[in-house]
Amino acid sequence: MAIWRFQMTNRARDFAINAVSVIICVLAMTLAAKAQELTIRITYDEERDRTSPYPKLIIAHKAVSLLFNRNGTIKVINEDTVETTQRNEKQLELGPSTNSDRWRVVDKNKLIDITDFISFRRAILVTIAGNRCTAQVQYKLKPGFFDYQYTRYLPGGLIAGQVVAVGEGVARSFVARNMTCAISQSGDAR
Repeated sequence: MAIWRFQMTNRARDFAINAVSVIICVLAMTLAAKAQELTIRITYDEERDRTSPYPKLIIAHKAVSLLFNRNGTIKVINEDTVETTQRNEKQLELGPSTNSDRWRVVDKNKLIDITDFISFRRAILVTIAGNRCTAQVQYKLKPGFFDYQYTRYLPGGLIAGQVVAVGEGVARSFVARNMTCAISQSGDAR
């Protein structure tokens, strides 16, 4: 799986720190001049061949929005719709890190996010070419695991404004399909 080669080594991390500095400076100057905010939006369908608690093919519609601000931070908005829509937002800094809550620069035109789950990792790789982008999403089991374990949530909505976990799901496979990636600019940076 080609996407996993972007896991950071110390040398790559040092390169990424320099690349991040250049990218953020250029991005910040460009956005400041235009008083705009850049957004990268990735959408895909996550297909889960669930085996437990009962067999069912689950299709989760996923959307990830990266909003690049003039000050060099990124607002990340994740949306997940299976039986209910879940949305979470994080304010992050772009950069190298061993923390799984960061998008990292891995090449002059590539960003990656690797997220840990119970028994597997998900990698989202975004490649930027001018004002266009492409995305790849892949899943990889952690050593010693043979199935994909994940947290299941209460279908139908929220209880007291909170999404409620109802237990663990187990799937024999996770596959991403129908990936899209788009870049846009908004009027005023926030």
